[in-house]
Amino acid sequence: MTSETPLSGRAAAPPRRRLVASTSVLVLGAVMTFGAAALGPFVAPAAAEQLPTCPDGDSDGTVGPPLFTDNAVAVYVGGDFTANEDAAESEGLLVVHGNASFERDGIFNVGVVGAGSGSVPTPGSTMLAVGGDLTIGPTSAVDVGAGTAGGGAVHVGGTIDGDSRLLTNGAGAIENMGQGPALSPYDPDVFPQEMIDVSAEMAAFAANGTAARTGDTVIFTAGADDPAHPGLQVFEVDAATLDGSNAIQFNGIPDGDSIVVNVTGGPVTFSPQDFTADGVRVDAFGFPGFGAFASSLLWNFTGDTQVSIGQNGQFMGSILGPEIDLTATTSTNGRILVGGDHTMGGAGTEHHNYPWNYAFPCEDEVPPIPTEVGSVSVTKSVTPGSGLTDLVFTGSARCSLPGGAIFVTRWAVKADEVTVFGNIPLGETCVILEDLSGVYQEVDGELVLVDVGDRRWAEPVFTIDGEATNVFTITEDG
Repeated sequence: MTSETPLSGRAAAPPRRRLVASTSVLVLGAVMTFGAAALGPFVAPAAAEQLPTCPDGDSDGTVGPPLFTDNAVAVYVGGDFTANEDAAESEGLLVVHGNASFERDGIFNVGVVGAGSGSVPTPGSTMLAVGGDLTIGPTSAVDVGAGTAGGGAVHVGGTIDGDSRLLTNGAGAIENMGQGPALSPYDPDVFPQEMIDVSAEMAAFAANGTAARTGDTVIFTAGADDPAHPGLQVFEVDAATLDGSNAIQFNGIPDGDSIVVNVTGGPVTFSPQDFTADGVRVDAFGFPGFGAFASSLLWNFTGDTQVSIGQNGQFMGSILGPEIDLTATTSTNGRILVGGDHTMGGAGTEHHNYPWNYAFPCEDEVPPIPTEVGSVSVTKSVTPGSGLTDLVFTGSARCSLPGGAIFVTRWAVKADEVTVFGNIPLGETCVILEDLSGVYQEVDGELVLVDVGDRRWAEPVFTIDGEATNVFTITEDG
């Protein structure tokens, strides 16, 4: 954004440049059969249909399956991103300028979540972009684009540590891309400048409402609309007023108005457990106005400081802070756009993707997802009578790309069955590998990791088109 595009109101404001996802164009062709490898829980489903564009916060916060398309950036981190403790989910496109580290026990979902706004990127497009290194801890797993027909692609500028615990549901991951290509088209220099410009524009608006603290509650009371920015309620509050508060009240906000709270100074630590509008609780899942309120509110932190929000509630509104480090031990509902580090902790905390309806709209432009995809057919053969036919075996395919980048995709297959995975780049040298520490058994409809103990597996033998090798190149379309 530039200073020539002021925020003069939702109806009259010039359209802002939208930040949409990109995907690598990987075409693929001839089907090949492997004689003794595997595939399974991470297989790409059939191509997905485009969901309708996400609405303006039309959600009660309890949406399950994806309902709407939003290819804009939901979370942008100018520094490093860390998910630890029991942080659980980040809905929408997650872009990290620095390193990303997932250090929580169990699965962390990216792109698509169990409950949220229901607004997710186009299946098959990039849902996680990391400019630096991606690290997945030994007790962690990252599931990108779960449950969608096409999954979510991952682009990493550096290396992926723990790729056996990265699930892309068929879309695949690329490492060693370099920071620029991994974040493209989100220019790591331009996008932060846009955040700075928007933050500065809003901070310059005169407040037309008042902010005051009573006990542990901060009360924001609306004033008359300012003709310079109609439809926007502007508040200013210093960090000391917010610090330590645990309830937020908004009174007199006209129907349909957006809200910006400009926060000055810092640091600030506050834990609002109760958001109300004219006495009505708006932060409870199931409240019909949950999504509308979350989409109306933006917190604009103008200082160079540390911001901490928690504990284990539903924080309402987007968070913009070009120079802040953010720690969230509560679920968040909005966009998160911070120039520093972002640490996500707490107990079962989630980020739900609600765009700020004044300046950060949903984006329905479809990224350039390839329409032609090649696939690999894999069969895992085990010794007859070995008692292994009920097991699911897993592994990966790794393809060397120009410039030193590496495409990685996971596969899994039940013994003596056949499965298919795709998105293998055309004309590149690839190897298929088996992960004998990643063997699963189906229990009550779920795959459970098998404790192999001291079991000694025979070395896998790979056969490609009758030749004993694990190296292949797909050279034909179709």
